[in-house]
Amino acid sequence: MRIHNVLVVAAAFFAISLIASDYAFAQTEARTFGRGVSGSPTVIAGEQPVAQATARRPGQILNLTDFQRWSGLQSRATRPGTHVIRNQQDWSNIWKTTNDGKPPRDLQPGEMAIAIFIGPKPSEGYSPGIVSVNRDGENLYVTYVLNKPRDVEAAGGVKTSPWLIQLIPPASGRVRFISVVSAAGQ
Repeated sequence: MRIHNVLVVAAAFFAISLIASDYAFAQTEARTFGRGVSGSPTVIAGEQPVAQATARRPGQILNLTDFQRWSGLQSRATRPGTHVIRNQQDWSNIWKTTNDGKPPRDLQPGEMAIAIFIGPKPSEGYSPGIVSVNRDGENLYVTYVLNKPRDVEAAGGVKTSPWLIQLIPPASGRVRFISVVSAAGQ
């Protein structure tokens, strides 16, 4: 049921965004905290970029089934952030932010990854998830969701700082992140 609801929301959002005739993409004027590992804007999860409602995610939806993904409940991230990783140095640095500290393997030439950190949360049950990755020419548009627990009180008082790292098809252009916040327990 949870995945179905997220997919329905994502499909509706995608359909509405395709109707938009302008090609204006969200240049995040909402709060940002510095730059991502690759220099891309770091959008705060849950914050909405100014033009998000009319932003269009054109192009081909990419299948991530054959690409590795890692995630965890604890990280050293003190605030939410999104990152694009295109080289071994950035790959090693982003893994230092996880509690694992060391990459599980090297980032091979031509490989690319994204990382989503949602920052400190008051309980278990929070997690980032990727809804879709769309390619438009050399640019990629990553739609991700912040999943929330059904009941924060019942989720327990264990503080977490969830994260996700996902290998994605390489692209030489920009990577834009679009944040969607799920309803509690959805």
